[in-house]
Amino acid sequence: RGFKTFAQRLEDIRGLPALMRAQKITHQTGKIGFFWQDAQEVFSCVQEEMDELAQALAEGDSNHIQEEIGDVFYSLVNLCYALNYTAEDIMHQACKKIIHRLEKMEELAMKDQLDFQHLDFNQLENYWKLVKKIEK
Repeated sequence: RGFKTFAQRLEDIRGLPALMRAQKITHQTGKIGFFWQDAQEVFSCVQEEMDELAQALAEGDSNHIQEEIGDVFYSLVNLCYALNYTAEDIMHQACKKIIHRLEKMEELAMKDQLDFQHLDFNQLENYWKLVKKIEK
């Protein structure tokens, strides 16, 4: 399409959900050899980004926190790519799992004759832990 630079080609990847866009960018950078092939190396990058996020949280700078959260997301997309997973599919699976757990929590609360939507955080967390324990 007449791109003069590699960055222009990457900038043209638009109109996709953010995780899909990140994975396409990762794929393109992989084509030019800028990618860690070993999932453990990518996981180390994820850990580094998490450390940077922890520092940003400690500092309390909202812009820095957002930047580091983005870096964590992007590094997780890279990990998915290194493992031949699709980040978008992984996130859909995670959402499905969370909804399933919430459904089970609500069922347990109903058995205890409690209104799920009016429980406090501690009650909800206890049901969360119970459902996770049941799942294992």
